[in-house]
Amino acid sequence: YSKCIIQTNDSGFIISGEALTKVDRSGNFIWKKSYQNRFHNKIVQIDSNNLLTCGYTSSFIAFIMKTDSAGNIIWQNYIGTDSDALDVIMNSDGYIYLTGGMSLKTMIAKLNNNGEIIWINTYGSGGATDYQEGYAIVPESNRELFISGYYRYSYNGYFAKIDSSGNFIFQRVISQTTSARDMVRTSNGNYAIAGVGWGIIS
Repeated sequence: YSKCIIQTNDSGFIISGEALTKVDRSGNFIWKKSYQNRFHNKIVQIDSNNLLTCGYTSSFIAFIMKTDSAGNIIWQNYIGTDSDALDVIMNSDGYIYLTGGMSLKTMIAKLNNNGEIIWINTYGSGGATDYQEGYAIVPESNRELFISGYYRYSYNGYFAKIDSSGNFIFQRVISQTTSARDMVRTSNGNYAIAGVGWGIIS
């Protein structure tokens, strides 16, 4: 299966899922790399055409990995247990941020460009009524980021703001959607969120 596709600086495409696959602009196969039972949720292109990808292993441990433009591993790291990494960005401050879930809580982590963990924070009680996960992370500035995600058992999406130390500034329930799965910053400085509604696309 495939979870994410990006266009690379050479106008080709890289698709992430059970493996990473590179094709040219016409869809012709260039290379495919698999990495020991890793499942890749998200991939982004960063400095010098290198790649960041995140996801989970077959033993449900979140990972983050940096590769070169040919998919060769530069470094990799693991984030907790009973965890999944769903989105990753490199912010303008040069640090890497990712979000997902860990032990039924929203997980947020900050790493440096060498893949070393600076901090990991989780939010929520981890109880059945407060199972939550972060799906998308978008920078506001070097000091603040936004996350969208969902509460699994109350069937609500959420929109949250955090500071650069991973502390929640606020978390707002989006009652119109059961899961806020992706988010972009708009040209006027607001945020557009896509997700799953009650039988509709919201």
